Amino acid sequence: MLQDVGHTWTSFARNASIHTDTFLMISGLLISYSLQKQLAQTKYIDIPREYMSRLMRYSTQFCNMCVQTNVLEYIVLCKVCFQTDEVQYTVLFKVWFQSGEVQ
Repeated sequence: MLQDVGHTWTSFARNASIHTDTFLMISGLLISYSLQKQLAQTKYIDIPREYMSRLMRYSTQFCNMCVQTNVLEYIVLCKVCFQTDEVQYTVLFKVWFQSGEVQ
């Protein structure tokens, strides 16, 4: 584990809270700006419309992520599913832990 400290993915993992806080702050600023603009134009904020808009936007992305994840899982597991246990573990170790090429 100590040999992985300098890799890029470890810096992302260590700084995840900073990235999350920044994302939430920027998201809040953008939402408040959008609501302020709507309030200035229409003199009221349509809360159900705002929730429905966000639901539609996020649900399509969530469904897309679920489909892509299942397709990727199917592709990776089909390469491995009919091999012996020793070969299977070697392939999975290369794919998931070392990003090596599967042969």
